[in-house]
Amino acid sequence: MLILGLDTAGSACSVALWRDDVVIAAAQQIRPHGHAEILLPMITQVLAEAGCDFDQVDRFAVTVGPGAFTGLRIGLATARGLALATGKPALGVTTFAAMAHSLPLELRAGSSLMVIAVESRRQELYLQAFTADLAESGPPVVLAPDAVLGWLPPGPVLIAGDGAPRLRAPLADRPETRFAPENTGITDPAVVARLAATGLAALPPRPLYLRPPDVSTPSPPRSPALAPALAPARSRVPKARWRLRVASVTDAARLAQAHQACFSHDPWSAATITTLIEGAGAMAVMVESLIDGAPLGLALVRSAGGEGEILTFGVVPGFRQLGLGRSLLATALALLATANAEAVFLEVAADNAAALSLYHGGGFEQVGRRRGYYQPSGVEAIDALILKHNLDPNTSTAQR
Repeated sequence: MLILGLDTAGSACSVALWRDDVVIAAAQQIRPHGHAEILLPMITQVLAEAGCDFDQVDRFAVTVGPGAFTGLRIGLATARGLALATGKPALGVTTFAAMAHSLPLELRAGSSLMVIAVESRRQELYLQAFTADLAESGPPVVLAPDAVLGWLPPGPVLIAGDGAPRLRAPLADRPETRFAPENTGITDPAVVARLAATGLAALPPRPLYLRPPDVSTPSPPRSPALAPALAPARSRVPKARWRLRVASVTDAARLAQAHQACFSHDPWSAATITTLIEGAGAMAVMVESLIDGAPLGLALVRSAGGEGEILTFGVVPGFRQLGLGRSLLATALALLATANAEAVFLEVAADNAAALSLYHGGGFEQVGRRRGYYQPSGVEAIDALILKHNLDPNTSTAQR
């Protein structure tokens, strides 16, 4: 059985092609964010090295968390999109199980209990205990490092995972405690694939959330009119001067030109945009001038498993505050609605007041916050706000 294992839940973006306990090809990059730009190219690279194509993969396996909110969604959306495109199953594996099963037998020996500590990038850690034979010893918990000492039972304990370093000081006076090497904190996608192959610890490909979002605030008051995805947006620019249209890979260079104008600090190349558009469930929209054909804005979106995501969105400076953004957003949401997405997610910098006004006016509500996510050179880190828009009127934000 040929299985493609994916992990984007933590500080690495990892892919492995696995068959019968043999890793045929693998790739990994350690990076705190930016998984959306590199995951599909890594998958393509791994398949090319193995001489395989997507139709030859029998099963897709992906970590379901706990982990970074956006990273989880990227991996899950990709796995579910590939499963839908190929008609093959997708299975999930918890980060806890993947890390526990990655520990070598000689390291586990001598401990009656193993605790996997997963970094949350917050004050608390995600933890789950396993017996020496890798059976779950209890449900996952969310605890501050100082509270872990009181949670641990007596006896020898092995601490592993990327959150383990934060427990060295609180557990320094506990002689029965051992710590695994720090390189055990990176999830091995080959282990994810193996667990999916055996059915051991396999779950539906849905995110495992152990805590509520950091922030949940109501959106600004707005008219309960028709959903923005279905309502035409009116522009203050004469329509004859620009047009909206669905874009394809043949537009990649012009989309990259628009992206560079919108995001000069971190522009996407035409190759990156081509890879994203060619990915399962991906679509692109472009605003272009009818006077000289110049690209004025873009939106790249992706849909999988009933959920949509806006990967990037922007209007070129000099053409903002003219209604193009509202039309572009409405069109992007309409495309996701036709792809059966019931909810749409995006991230935006907390200091981007203009974008927040646009998104709130378009029906998005804040459901979370990633502290210090954006780290521009020479500038203090900026929080990323996670926004959600329900395309299905029967689904409320509180249900997520």
